[in-house]
Amino acid sequence: MGHAVRQLLDKKDAVAERRHEVVEMVAQAPAGEQVTKSSVLVSGVLGPDLKFAALKQELDRQLLRGEVSHDEYAAQVNAAFSRMVGELRNVLPAITFEAIFPEGARTSLIVPSLMPASYEVFQETVCV
Repeated sequence: MGHAVRQLLDKKDAVAERRHEVVEMVAQAPAGEQVTKSSVLVSGVLGPDLKFAALKQELDRQLLRGEVSHDEYAAQVNAAFSRMVGELRNVLPAITFEAIFPEGARTSLIVPSLMPASYEVFQETVCV
């Protein structure tokens, strides 16, 4: 399991993989809503998504190294997610955005009280 986590954290270029996922996400528009799957739309979604993913990856490493507390980690990830969602609101058609993010930018990805007390099991494998 630690090996899989390390591979995920070491992945430098996830653009092709994320492009596929983003196209699938955009395709989830409600029935009757025509969503243009143009490269402009996909790029408009990929930019904020990849920026968020890179920041989260760095915060994941900091958390595993013990450089940030659970609360700091959650606050920074949730703030970055809110910024990303705000950017996506300007890119996606409104009905598509609301279908994907019904809570909008108010969604919290990380709840500190639900995080494990320790990440020691991953530190030896992941942290260099």
